[in-house]
Amino acid sequence: FSRSPTQQQAITSVDPKTLVPVAGTMEVDFVEVFADVTRWLEYDVLKSKFAGTLQWNNEFLDPSATGAILGLLAAVSSCLYADVLYGQFQYGPEYKQEEVRSRTNAEWLSLY
Repeated sequence: FSRSPTQQQAITSVDPKTLVPVAGTMEVDFVEVFADVTRWLEYDVLKSKFAGTLQWNNEFLDPSATGAILGLLAAVSSCLYADVLYGQFQYGPEYKQEEVRSRTNAEWLSLY
């Protein structure tokens, strides 16, 4: 693969003044970190306690269905924890706090 001298110069000549930073500041949302860790820990606890014990119509559910149900339960509860931390305790970024506080009933219903 060869480039013409004009193409090569266009590739190698960059004016540093025209560069734009990829990310201005790196902000860690500790509420999201807490919710993610809680979700996985809760799923692990639920799986270790209830794997192989869930029944439907007197038949045990297969492992994939059990995992899906327990994962859904862990995901919904960690979302609720995050919403309480944002909305009631006002932790985390302000835009997320405002988003939680300004949800309509329909948005709450569709989320949960």
